[in-house]
Amino acid sequence: MPSKILAVNARILLENHKCETCPDLLALFRPYKIASSAERQKIWYEKNKEKRAEYNERRYPTSEYRENNKTLSQKHYWSKKDVNFPPSPPSSGLCQRIVLDFCADTSPEIFEEAGCAVCGKLTPVCEMEELSEVENIGLLKVDAVTRKARHKSSDPVRELRGPILAPGCSRVCPICVESLDNNKIPILALANGIWIGEIPDELQNLTYAEQLLIARVCHNRCIVKVSSGMSKMRANVISFSNPMPKIYNVLPPPVEEMDEVLAFIYTGPCKPTKADFIRTPFLVRRLKVFNALCWLKLNHVDYYDCEISDKNLASYPDEGPLVFVDYHPSSSNKFPESTSVHDIEEEDGTTEGPCPFIVHGITGEELLTKTMKTIKAIALQHLTSEGKILAIRHAETPESIYGNPQLFPSMLPWLFPYGLGGIGQIEHKRKLSNMMHKRHLLMYYDKRFQKDPHFPLIAFNHEQMKESTTAGYLTAEKRSFRDITDRLMNVNMEVLSDLTKRMTEGERVKPETDEEKLCFKLINDLDHVNGHVPGSITQKKYMRNEIWSLISYFGAPSWFITFSPADNMHPISLYFADTQETFRPELRPENERYRLIAENPVAGARFFHLMVVMFIKHVLGVNQEHPGLYGETAAYYATVEQQGRLTLHLHMLLWILNSLSPQEIRDRIMDPNSDFQKKIVEYLESVHVGEFMTGTMDEVKEQVQENMKTQEYRDPTQTLPDAPRNLQIATATNVNLVQIQLVGGKISKILWMI
Repeated sequence: MPSKILAVNARILLENHKCETCPDLLALFRPYKIASSAERQKIWYEKNKEKRAEYNERRYPTSEYRENNKTLSQKHYWSKKDVNFPPSPPSSGLCQRIVLDFCADTSPEIFEEAGCAVCGKLTPVCEMEELSEVENIGLLKVDAVTRKARHKSSDPVRELRGPILAPGCSRVCPICVESLDNNKIPILALANGIWIGEIPDELQNLTYAEQLLIARVCHNRCIVKVSSGMSKMRANVISFSNPMPKIYNVLPPPVEEMDEVLAFIYTGPCKPTKADFIRTPFLVRRLKVFNALCWLKLNHVDYYDCEISDKNLASYPDEGPLVFVDYHPSSSNKFPESTSVHDIEEEDGTTEGPCPFIVHGITGEELLTKTMKTIKAIALQHLTSEGKILAIRHAETPESIYGNPQLFPSMLPWLFPYGLGGIGQIEHKRKLSNMMHKRHLLMYYDKRFQKDPHFPLIAFNHEQMKESTTAGYLTAEKRSFRDITDRLMNVNMEVLSDLTKRMTEGERVKPETDEEKLCFKLINDLDHVNGHVPGSITQKKYMRNEIWSLISYFGAPSWFITFSPADNMHPISLYFADTQETFRPELRPENERYRLIAENPVAGARFFHLMVVMFIKHVLGVNQEHPGLYGETAAYYATVEQQGRLTLHLHMLLWILNSLSPQEIRDRIMDPNSDFQKKIVEYLESVHVGEFMTGTMDEVKEQVQENMKTQEYRDPTQTLPDAPRNLQIATATNVNLVQIQLVGGKISKILWMI
């Protein structure tokens, strides 16, 4: 009889059972009760009382830890409990401490950085050790990772000898030091298959168009708009990915094919001249392209079988645009919708040299004003229509973004000159993720990846596609695949069209019928996929849900802050954008400042992140021993946006500890027997300053004009702040404009002195 059998089946087997020994035996059956997990746990605890007591005694030899933790918790609780609202006005000592700490954390000794000799990553110098003091450098002697440059076809293929280190770097970051001390090769070490080599002269200073001509894999299409004013010029490139990248065996490609991937729009007061074309990113120098292709054919592992076509190269104009130029007359190169109220410059761009340009993604303007559900409904309607999807065929075998370490070296050979160090190598599986590798490359010591117009956009787009693909795969797994396919096949097109129309008109639609509920379930399926994609509309919806959760827990926020640091003037931002290792407090010309920031958007993002962290740490007093400028911070929530002039800004909601609701504030202000009105006015006037600290507007303006006449004068908006020397707050040497709004009150502006 089996050990597990139903009672009915057991009776059937026993009824017809015949055995000679059975009369001499007595069988007794009793029901067996299966204990629950809670019962088994209770029995185990009762049986092991002595063992548990012995274990707890070893784990907590004394109760000192518990008592200290309990005391600290009570102290923290009562310190928060005793906080009153409104907070006391910030004292001069608190203001001085905030400014002193801010100046200390933004001093050159803290933000100066250098490349690690082992991994090549930019690291603060104050955290690094000298290479001569690091042990086990011999571990970095690895074969089949590097290559020496060849100058003619008869030169043999050779590797670099000795430890694989970043040229010109003499320090090592703490992560690499720790790995070497443990006798291990660091994961991000150049010797771990990440070596990419120095950029040769033949591949340096290539224009945007020249880079497209030498790339073996054509990965995107571009619309270039060059805007020229009376004296300044700037350019913007709108780039969007091809569904299937095109692979070239003959380079440069025929000039006729450039019309498929490039469009050139020029706006200005007059038609462009040859001198104007030389400044644009569309300049093509045939000799430069030829030398670059010859070098790649000798040294790049993916170009050995590539054919250089003299005929195709001769078809391109020398020092001129390679496609037709669409000219539109314009008197200015500034866009009113992207101009700040404090922007007094008549034109944007530079007056001489190559005009700076920035690469953008593309978004249909017709979708900007529609809600998230409306866009999804339109997408569903298009998916179920006869057209299905849009596909553009470029090659029989497309280049995959999965498991293809040679994809980026083939697309961007000027960044990977030897074709080595690609992303997604087999040796890095389960050790180095693609995202981690891309972040490391963006912090490479020579900043080639930061300044490249292609790499950040392509890398981010690939991660978006991978996230959406993974989310779609997980959503349509075996258990739910049938339900999702049924919803797709049974969707009512008339109902979907009606919902799309109603939501497009701004109506708030609540599903009532079964067909409408089915359409909304499809939208929910899209949410599951879209929620994993960075920057998607669904992620923005999740962020709104987080804000409502904070409001539900803490109540109405106390302050609304708009934070917008001036990245094109601050010396830290310019240091991040430049390639100099040592910080030099020298004032730069306007053209140089504009070009540095425009050509290195990563530097602008890093500077913005640093300023936000300093603001949260010092001004708001988060995780500090002192309160913030506005009082004890209970919570904050901030979102980052890119404004029209392509710089980052932040919107923040700030909750003050034990703050009252708007209705409670109103009731206390209206109470004639309370001094609350006096306290709230004192608090607001102490933290919400709208004037200069050294005089009126006219007096400060007159003083600045007098100072500008001296040779020693330095523009305070382009220098680091000076720490105050006495208890009174000294005049700040750097001013950033921060817009702050008290929730329920009017918008006004203050000058935040840093």
